[in-house]
Amino acid sequence: MNKIRVLGIAPFEYLLLTMKQIASKFEDLYFEGFVGDLYEGVALAKEKEEDFDIIISRGGTAQLLRKEVNIPTIEIEVSVFDILHAIKLAENFREKYAIIGFSNITKPAHTIAELLGIDLDIITINDQNEVGDVIRNLKKNNFDLIIGDQITSRIAAEYELNSILILSGEESTMDAFNNAIVIARYSYELKEKIDFHSKFQKALEYYTFIFNKNYELVFQSGGKNSPTLLNHLILNLKSRHLQENNKQISYEKYYGKLYEVECILKNSFIYISLKPVNTNIPSRSITLTNDNGEKENSFEELINSSYLVGNNKNIVTMLSRSKKPILLIGEVGTGKEKTARMLHRKFKNKRLWKINVGELSPEEFDILFFSDQSIFLDSNSTFYISHIELLSNKNLNLVLDYITHSQPFNNNWILSYTKNLNNQPKKNSPLQTFDCNIINLYSLRERKQDIGPIISIYINSLNYKYGKQIIGLEPSALQILIEYDWPQNLLQLKRVLEELFVITKTSYINQKSVRMVLENEGALSSITSPAQNTSRYDNLSLKEITHEIVKEALKKNDGNQTKTAKELKISRSTLWRILRDDL
Repeated sequence: MNKIRVLGIAPFEYLLLTMKQIASKFEDLYFEGFVGDLYEGVALAKEKEEDFDIIISRGGTAQLLRKEVNIPTIEIEVSVFDILHAIKLAENFREKYAIIGFSNITKPAHTIAELLGIDLDIITINDQNEVGDVIRNLKKNNFDLIIGDQITSRIAAEYELNSILILSGEESTMDAFNNAIVIARYSYELKEKIDFHSKFQKALEYYTFIFNKNYELVFQSGGKNSPTLLNHLILNLKSRHLQENNKQISYEKYYGKLYEVECILKNSFIYISLKPVNTNIPSRSITLTNDNGEKENSFEELINSSYLVGNNKNIVTMLSRSKKPILLIGEVGTGKEKTARMLHRKFKNKRLWKINVGELSPEEFDILFFSDQSIFLDSNSTFYISHIELLSNKNLNLVLDYITHSQPFNNNWILSYTKNLNNQPKKNSPLQTFDCNIINLYSLRERKQDIGPIISIYINSLNYKYGKQIIGLEPSALQILIEYDWPQNLLQLKRVLEELFVITKTSYINQKSVRMVLENEGALSSITSPAQNTSRYDNLSLKEITHEIVKEALKKNDGNQTKTAKELKISRSTLWRILRDDL
């Protein structure tokens, strides 16, 4: 019998990793997986559905796929244990948090609250458009952390709230694969195996496309057909609000090159041209991001960057309303570039130019300030100039004078100064008389109260990256990290946590591992004894808590395993395995 061909469409990278791990356990199954959220996932599935028997996905992406593709879609359900894992992560965060989602998320959350006897702020939505209003109200009521799905996490980031994404564990994913195999065997004849070769077009200097009102390609010039590029363009078009004869221009990167993308709607046809942008950009020292104030796709941005924990968030919001240049001052690893990116989003400019003046050659420096093709002649853009501490007073004077007299171009300017104990802005520096707003980005030594919440954010990100389900740190381990000096600040903290993730095999990172990793970082100071546990479940592993929940649910359902499995949104075989395990 031919292998069942399963297509995985994962809304985020972590789920794809879990799918691959589960798929490897089935010998009679062929699996290919891709990352694509909502309509991006639909576009991927439509391109590949003829070569597969069934699709596995999650949440809103799975619901869209059921409507848009011709082969069955199996949804990975959110189980009680998936919700529990997110809640345990949130407990490491010292601020108020809430759980937001459709009933498939909030119903298991209510079950956990009932079985464990705890109070949780749980909000059920019936439409994706409700999320923004809900999060706005939560922010007004001093909630700082949101637990939810991919969409909820994205919108939380827009409102500058941290979030924890509910990840699907192995059990939920295994159940979906088992269901997919059953349906594929009994509902469809297996298709003949087809070799599929992805064709990626080489970078061309010029593209022209014409689409009809249904986003179907009717004409193309400038090279061979590339399904990947077409899908990107179609997604781009669907996100626009084109009006008849109203030209729209944006900047996008394709195949590593920057193109000006011009779109216009005429007589129900959409015309697109891609033209290369020539800006005399030095290869290493200057980079361009066409941010446009849009949401980032990377997970770490979705959950809100850790540098915004604490007072920095309010300062960034207030100063972004000013037209004055902004000077960021902080040690290595304090989040200067991320602060610049956040400011740029609030400016709502077209482009973000990042210039590392410490790497500019004299010739490149002259191009910037004296050439008639300088990028500084761009308009409605943000310019982020980093490492100005490396400039001589003469060149720094030139930079500051240029910024002061560049108002006609309607640009925003951000500068950053990297300081250390031996390197502070001097009294005779031109910066002393420069009219600007200043944001001091404090070191971790100066904001120890934020280290716990920052660690929770990083743990959620690393769970996503490595496909693990680590809940947090033992209290003694956390106390060591809080007391450590962190000479490289957030960069070092992230590096240490990632190393701890790699070596940790349990639900909690222990004190021994922390000491070992920090000793590799440098001398470890003597640490005071940790705080005591306060929660009934803090001393239990995730596996033990899972066992307790199952026992409570069984007791509630008078020992009825079928009813218990249905309530917990797990299969009976999973329930039987949990009860069988000798904890």
